[in-house]
Amino acid sequence: MNDEPSNKSAVMTVRFSPEEADLVRDLAQKRNMSASDLIRDAVRGYTQPQFFVQHSPIRVTYTPPQPATIPVDVKFGGNLGAAIASK
Repeated sequence: MNDEPSNKSAVMTVRFSPEEADLVRDLAQKRNMSASDLIRDAVRGYTQPQFFVQHSPIRVTYTPPQPATIPVDVKFGGNLGAAIASK
């Protein structure tokens, strides 16, 4: 619904083909608005300043984390905890 004050006094007549009229009615119904409000919004889109933001795609490369490795020189009979702590 359009919440603007009702200060509309000018009447304009526009002829649409039956197909165009069906499209306008269907779109207005989908947006829960009148056909007049839909057309007013379209006209505002042409007459009011608009800002466009240009963007470009970003390429993101994901490398899964690798398991951490600790070089440990462990000999049979050695103390693994002490070997890790010393590195």
